[in-house]
Amino acid sequence: MKTTKERRKKIAEIFLQKYFSLLLTVLVVFFWMPQSVFATPAIPVDRDQFSIGNAVTAEFMVYGVKSQHTGYKEDNANGKIFYTRTGTADPGQPLRFLLSAMQSLPGAVQEMELTVQPFDVVNRYAGKKMETFYRKAKGSPGKQLNVNIEYKIPPKARLLVVTAQLKDFYKEGNKTLPRYTTVEYELRVVGYAEANATPFSGKSVKKVNDNKGKRIIIEDKHSDAIVGAIGIGGSFVAAFIYWLFHRGKKKTGAGSAQQQEQRKQNEIKPQQEEQKKQALQEQEAKQPVDAAGTIGAASSAPNLISNQTAISEQPYFCSNCGAKLKPGSCFCENCGTKV
Repeated sequence: MKTTKERRKKIAEIFLQKYFSLLLTVLVVFFWMPQSVFATPAIPVDRDQFSIGNAVTAEFMVYGVKSQHTGYKEDNANGKIFYTRTGTADPGQPLRFLLSAMQSLPGAVQEMELTVQPFDVVNRYAGKKMETFYRKAKGSPGKQLNVNIEYKIPPKARLLVVTAQLKDFYKEGNKTLPRYTTVEYELRVVGYAEANATPFSGKSVKKVNDNKGKRIIIEDKHSDAIVGAIGIGGSFVAAFIYWLFHRGKKKTGAGSAQQQEQRKQNEIKPQQEEQKKQALQEQEAKQPVDAAGTIGAASSAPNLISNQTAISEQPYFCSNCGAKLKPGSCFCENCGTKV
């Protein structure tokens, strides 16, 4: 019983040593962040702050849009600035505009206007204008204005020209003057896959109910950290799988090399045994006669031949008449007796 427990413990230790990293990765993927891993790519979010002079006046955030800054025109004398941005819009879900004012004056009422002009082709100057979308909002006196507007892209739209304008006020001496921050987006309408060509960019978002019970899209907290963890963890998992694959390949190669070596040894072994047998026979042939009179198989033949030669060289005589016989004779030449 004790031996079985020790064997199980040893197997568990070996398994943890070899596959701890893989096991930890699987646990993290399946239990800590399953929605982030297996969900569709994050909805792109375009977010930037805009200013006039040294004052940051507005922050515009658009869900379902990727854009970049292309230029601006500033008129400080009249408190106006016009930004331009180009990018893409995803028709997979309604676009959501979150427009926020960053400055406020006591008693001043801020205004926000949003205009969306869709076109049926990607050239705004050659295409046909479709139905224009327009919204205007006013804030409360002395408070910063925040606007949340949803827009659904028409099915046939290929280009959107979006203009967002904030009107707020600033002090110059004793005067309260208006100030206009305008941002124009030129957005190509593309498919979901193209809009999310880089799945680890943008923010993860989720739908929640606002204080009025309306369904809105907001940014999910820690989305950048989760996306970064997925990217780093994926690299480690890929490296670990690569290591396991090549380790198994090396083991297979080593096994085949051992089999070839064994095959060669099996072929050489009979030859070595034959050579040993021949060497043993040659050694026995060279051994002298021992005290008991035993003779090696090979050394006995020359001794017998020499004895026969000595016997044949001795003279023979006829048993009848005593005459000398010639070697190899069958009858006595003197008396004719058979010998």
